[in-house]
Amino acid sequence: MSSIWTPNGEHEIRRPAKAPAQDNTQRQPAEDSVTDPVKEIQDIEQRLRSMPAEEIVANHCYGLFQLAAIHLSSDPPGIKEASLAIDAMGAVTEKLAGRLGEAEHSLREGLAQLQLVYVQIAKAAGTDNGTKDDREPTA
Repeated sequence: MSSIWTPNGEHEIRRPAKAPAQDNTQRQPAEDSVTDPVKEIQDIEQRLRSMPAEEIVANHCYGLFQLAAIHLSSDPPGIKEASLAIDAMGAVTEKLAGRLGEAEHSLREGLAQLQLVYVQIAKAAGTDNGTKDDREPTA
């Protein structure tokens, strides 16, 4: 079953049930278990429309934070990938300063923590050589 994440939680996207592979007869699933995928997508779009854009953008920033953290905690660390995610998060938070609502303070703190960890890991990994791909994130 698929789902989509929004700041208001995860929303399942139900798909019609398929008949088991060994069963050659065509069976229709119970009527109440079948949903219209187009209707579900429209419902999700409506929920997204009703949410403040600042919450959705902040949620994407949290995703960038998680992406950077995953790469920094990998063995070996994904320095280049983490740098890109950190720079993207920094660009959004810097460009949208004052417009990210209640999440802005925690996003800025998280960004500062990522940058500190990045520098420590890059130095320990010996990749702190000033090249564009291995440099300290700019934001």
